[in-house]
Amino acid sequence: MKISCLCLIIGLFTLSCNSGSGNGVESAGFFSSTPNVDLEKLQYILTDELEDSAGVKEFLAKADLPVELNEAFLQFYKERDYLPAWINEDGLTKQSHELLEAIESCPENGLNPEDYKLAYLQHLEKKLDGDNAEMKDYKKFDKELTSAYLNLANHLLRGRIDPASFDETWLTDRRKKDLATHLQKAIEKDVIIESLQNLEPKYDGYKGLKEALARYQELKEKSSSWISIPKSLNIKPGDSDKHVPEIAKMLMILGDLETRFTGNTYNGDLVAAVLSFQERNGLMPDSVIGGKTISMLNISPGERAEQIKLNMERFRWLPEKPKGRHIIVNIPEYKAYIYEGADSTFSMKVIVGKAYESTTPVFNDTMEYVTFSPTWTVPMSIAAEEMLPKLKEDPEYLAKKDFKLYESWEEDAKELDAKDINWKNIDAEEFSYRVVQNPGERNSLGRVKFMFPNELDIYLHDTPADYLFNKSERDFSHGCIRVEKPVEFAEYLLQDQGVDKPAIEELMNQPEPEEIALKTPVPVIIEYRTAWMGPKGRVNFREDIYGHDRKQTGTLKKAVAEADEKTVK
Repeated sequence: MKISCLCLIIGLFTLSCNSGSGNGVESAGFFSSTPNVDLEKLQYILTDELEDSAGVKEFLAKADLPVELNEAFLQFYKERDYLPAWINEDGLTKQSHELLEAIESCPENGLNPEDYKLAYLQHLEKKLDGDNAEMKDYKKFDKELTSAYLNLANHLLRGRIDPASFDETWLTDRRKKDLATHLQKAIEKDVIIESLQNLEPKYDGYKGLKEALARYQELKEKSSSWISIPKSLNIKPGDSDKHVPEIAKMLMILGDLETRFTGNTYNGDLVAAVLSFQERNGLMPDSVIGGKTISMLNISPGERAEQIKLNMERFRWLPEKPKGRHIIVNIPEYKAYIYEGADSTFSMKVIVGKAYESTTPVFNDTMEYVTFSPTWTVPMSIAAEEMLPKLKEDPEYLAKKDFKLYESWEEDAKELDAKDINWKNIDAEEFSYRVVQNPGERNSLGRVKFMFPNELDIYLHDTPADYLFNKSERDFSHGCIRVEKPVEFAEYLLQDQGVDKPAIEELMNQPEPEEIALKTPVPVIIEYRTAWMGPKGRVNFREDIYGHDRKQTGTLKKAVAEADEKTVK
């Protein structure tokens, strides 16, 4: 909305009062019946300052706005003809108070009110409510509140930090929005709080984490001194130990144990509580209190609350939630899901990339086709680093594993016999051969792969090493994602294309690859979630297998420190 003349607006206001119709201008908080602020003068001051490049540069430098929000800030005021947004003739608008309330409640979203200068804004608010307020104070408050709104809105929309700043393999498509226009519409419709709520991620998991955060913040306050159990313990059902009462107390606080437990003998309801705890923490459900179970128990509710905040931030890095069918792979959980809208209708275990060696990247794409009886073209790094040493020992290694060898990566490259090459004279840096594995039971991709073409060359696929799915920790791949139920997965994806289970099994046992395009491509989101709300309100946690929690925490602390330093200056 462009407002070119203050007199015109005052005229509209007078007309509204005379007619008694209540057209929304007055309710939006622009004017009061007892004016004491010279809006025309304030508009002139804002115009003069915000059209001056030096003044704008100085303010924006102190406002701690991301570069992309600098333009939004200027656009917002320019489209209003520099009319103040949060001040009316009577002083502060109702909307300004609502924004301060929203900032005060932002910890519900795992955010810090002081990132939006809450204490400073409340100081200005109090000053402006007094009798000695000056025009410069109104000007400062209006600009600072607009800056705070844009900053908070941007954090709810896209996150506090860019994930690529701490890990180059985190490549999700974050949401975008014209926040200047969004703010203007919020003011026009008098929906400041709702406009911010509408920017929160629409994933059900985000709502679940908000509930989880509130619960763990409460637990943190109730149990400020968290018990620490010796990691050397190894308590089995039926054993007696002096630490059993402490463990029972911890599990009762965490909600796994619902009834009071007495005595030093580990049995009954406490065994069931330990199983519950192990399951929701991704541990082997063996009922033994030792090792990783104790490590997980020793993590305090306060630490868990911080972990929940990290995961809420990651939801803000995701693209818009797909409306129909979509696939989600959660790396730390080692699981994949198919969703139909909000409902999970299919799930299976997966194997992901090795920690610290060949981690699976976090990104989103679209699955387009399924390849049955695939060949596997071995990446150069794997061929040179892993296969070459085996060829030096046994020149028939490739033939035994059903691989073909080509002299180069050209499409028409000549096929070679590995036995004719003196592998002991070839260094890994000189390895330029193309190695391709034929379809069949030995193929490392198994009998089918699910393709969402991307520059990272990551996809989902079958595996001949299905025994690995019995392990609780499943980071064994070179980066791609191996699936537990390849036949059922393919059947689900192709169910509306007349490709049933017998047809799939036939396709998986052919001598040559065959592709089937999906009638409707399916969005795929590879995510990294170490905390989420599970069934029946049970909060699930997982080990930070790639160290992303730690790196994200460090980056956030650095960003806060830099912002504090800028504020001091």
